Amino acid sequence: MALTTAGKVIAWGYNEYGQTTVPAGLSNVIAVSAGLYHEAALRSDGRVVAWGRNDAGQTNVPAGLSNVLAISTGDYHTLALKQDGTLAGWGDNGWGQLNFPAGLSNVVAVAAGGYSGLALRAEGTVVAWGSTVAVPEGISNVVAISGGGHQGLAIKSDGSVVVLGGDTNLPANLGKVVSVSSGYYHSLALNETGKVFAWGIDYRSITNVPPGLTNAVAIAGDGYHSLALGNLPPQAFAQHLTGVAGQDQTIVLTGADPNNDELNSRITALPSSGTLYQWTSGGRGDPITAPDTLVADTGNRVILSQPVVADDTFAFTMNDGLQDSSAANIQVDIRPARLFTQRPQPAGVSSITFCGNLMAAVPTKAWFEWGAFGGYGQSTAPISLAGDGSLVHVTTLLTNLAERANYQCRLVVSNQFGVSYGMAALFTTGCTAGEAIVTGNSMSPLI
Repeated sequence: MALTTAGKVIAWGYNEYGQTTVPAGLSNVIAVSAGLYHEAALRSDGRVVAWGRNDAGQTNVPAGLSNVLAISTGDYHTLALKQDGTLAGWGDNGWGQLNFPAGLSNVVAVAAGGYSGLALRAEGTVVAWGSTVAVPEGISNVVAISGGGHQGLAIKSDGSVVVLGGDTNLPANLGKVVSVSSGYYHSLALNETGKVFAWGIDYRSITNVPPGLTNAVAIAGDGYHSLALGNLPPQAFAQHLTGVAGQDQTIVLTGADPNNDELNSRITALPSSGTLYQWTSGGRGDPITAPDTLVADTGNRVILSQPVVADDTFAFTMNDGLQDSSAANIQVDIRPARLFTQRPQPAGVSSITFCGNLMAAVPTKAWFEWGAFGGYGQSTAPISLAGDGSLVHVTTLLTNLAERANYQCRLVVSNQFGVSYGMAALFTTGCTAGEAIVTGNSMSPLI
């Protein structure tokens, strides 16, 4: 169960008793508490709403109850702290969890355990009743309390933690604790740095704090699970791309965030031979000349200019506003051109039309190598192209081939940066236009 900043309650999970069915119209909620199979909400007007399982009267809010400051639910009972420092309770009382000690007053906080209750008094002392919870003699200067299934917890003014019943062994290096919470057999603590600690019986991994959880601001321990309101680190995704020498390439840096936070990126390592630029709608922005440079584009786009044929790499991280991801590499294989050998088209029983697409940034010549299956050895006449960075379709008609013979071809390009070869396309002559002629790869990667 969760409470939004708008005062709305959201609940999910097991719902046999309607415990996740939030009452229609419930609003202006300032606090919530989850019992075993029932829930309670405190509204801003000091009134309490409860729902879910009601076999022990745990959702029967006393008539006229008002001026409530805080609520807490046990397994089958509910406690409320009133503005005058007194308590109210309803539900199961089989363990005396509703039998408040005589004269209990000046209460500033209340916590219901599974079958128990705890109260924090204004002078910093703790009072307990019901089952299993024991308050150490002489405890004082307490500022916060939490009730669990078989133990309770208290925070003292110096940030130290005291266990009220149950396992008294605390994790090392807790630091100054600002919040505690208990489940049935496990406990949670949140320190001032936003770090979460968990200990106790590790049933179903309930004490396994997620790796990377940081900047937590709230925690909650229930029967057999734990929750933290905090931040998990984002992830940056590595990429292996291809590019064309002499042509600016827009690269979108990508990642993911478990909290669905908006991500921004930062360049952490520069390419060895190319230059990175900030992306703008008009092309190159400012050059990125030093590591630890924030990417200005909200879409996390940068421009890579690579004037030579090389395999280049740079690195970046993603940030969710609180934490950086691990660095990820972008590898870009720069080649003289980008080219694709397409499916040859039959032009008769002994003729074929070679086809291909290419993209180059400088004046370029293109031709097709061909030969009997297993080799090349012959070439078509070169085609001169401007090389303006646009995608160009090239074709060449070849005639007087042997009928019903197996051949192969590939597109080749050459310019000032070097030569690139397309992948082979295999074909058989003597096919009609409607017959399949390609028996191998018909597309080529950038090589």
